[in-house]
Amino acid sequence: MSARAPHRAPSGKALSNRLAGSVWAPGVAPGRLRRQGSGTNPQMPMSKILRAPDDTRPRSLMNAATTSHLIVALVLLTSACSGVTTRPDSNPANTPSEEVAMDPMLIKANTDDKGDVQSVEALDSSTLWKDATRAVKRGQHTKAIDTYALLIQHFPDTQYFIPSLYNTGWAYERLEQWDKAMGYYTKVIEEVPGKPSATDAMYRMAECHARLGHWQEVAGTIDAIMGRSNLSLYDRIEAHARLGTARLELGQLSEAEQAYNKAIRLNARAPLELAVPVHSHFIAASQFGLSRVYHELFRKIKLSLPVERMETDLEDKAQLFKQAQSRYLRTIRAGNPHWASASRYYLAKMYEDFYTDILAAEIPDDLNDEEAAFYFDELRNKIRPLMEQAMRFYEKTIILSERDGVDNDFTRRTQASLDRLKRYLNDNDLQARDEEMIRSGKVPSVLGEPPAAKHNPDARPKDIDDDNAGPGEDDPSAPSPDTLRRPVHQERHDITG
Repeated sequence: MSARAPHRAPSGKALSNRLAGSVWAPGVAPGRLRRQGSGTNPQMPMSKILRAPDDTRPRSLMNAATTSHLIVALVLLTSACSGVTTRPDSNPANTPSEEVAMDPMLIKANTDDKGDVQSVEALDSSTLWKDATRAVKRGQHTKAIDTYALLIQHFPDTQYFIPSLYNTGWAYERLEQWDKAMGYYTKVIEEVPGKPSATDAMYRMAECHARLGHWQEVAGTIDAIMGRSNLSLYDRIEAHARLGTARLELGQLSEAEQAYNKAIRLNARAPLELAVPVHSHFIAASQFGLSRVYHELFRKIKLSLPVERMETDLEDKAQLFKQAQSRYLRTIRAGNPHWASASRYYLAKMYEDFYTDILAAEIPDDLNDEEAAFYFDELRNKIRPLMEQAMRFYEKTIILSERDGVDNDFTRRTQASLDRLKRYLNDNDLQARDEEMIRSGKVPSVLGEPPAAKHNPDARPKDIDDDNAGPGEDDPSAPSPDTLRRPVHQERHDITG
């Protein structure tokens, strides 16, 4: 399902932090520079300022970008001392001391193959943050990961530490490296367990488990989220929507129906000023999920002899068809382009499923080949309108998706399905092949599929989180309740724990 609203790096007064204590200087307290009267401060040699990276951080957070060719150090920003004066005193012992908190800086020495320093760069945490944010926005996720690694390793006490962990996980998601992403989300949860940042990370972990098909883990993660306090309305809606999908994929249709209905009811009963629009991602996803529940119940009914039973089964099947159809149409009318395209695709597929199920209805065993051929020929003509209706919905999905600028897994699968149905309805050999399979008790999952093709029409689409937009560098707008849990780039109160 959709990502999370961006974590934001807090702006404002710089945090004093213990990183400055990494710089060794005789007589200087860690994190502070003590200024006294004239002649009492020894000059700090550059050799004491430059030092190797601190290897005490967990190696899982060390990045390959930090190599033997990268000399890094944390130094005090001397500019932070500008404007601070001391009063000359004939007795230095009586001179009052002043303590000035300063931000750390990363000194990067660029060397040649021989190890000789060619140039030196001074980078502060804010600059690194902007560089990483810019890389994410441009889709340069590997570069973003490398830059976030410097922030994680060398600036663990700044306001950028937690966002960098979170955003690294998000960047690994974009690279479809789900396990690595979960490693960073786990670190966020460990660092700020009671904060909204941890909640966001848990939702992203649920999404990663979903991408891997670990539906039991998705359900477990969502159960843990529901046990947290201070969940917003949107948090709870997302939780029930995701839980519904996990239950649906596990074949627990009754539990899935309950979860989806809970998400919809929560929003319907919320005060008007808190309720999210019906086209919001997880409300539309819940409507779509209910459609899928009824669709799956519809598919479970097989048409079997005797004739009396078959008639009853057909009535039940038609009723579930109408329920699913109504929900799909309701999702389309809600106006969420992503879930509208999904609903059109599955609505078309449901007509195709109905055609297949009728074609696969049980027939007497004593029919000879000639009688069976006549039966299938007559049956095909009678149920052909179902296939034609499926094709119309597939065609409409393509047209409206192009109009709305939607290009997702559903639209791509729609084109493939349309091409397949056109081929099937005009190829007597394909029809005869599939009918022979049905007579032998092997109902094809997809009619008209070429023998070499392996197609799963119910495979979970890759882009269930359809909003892949990266963060803006200086976007001042507040996150909408309907935005996804995307990378941090704006101020947010809970980042530093």
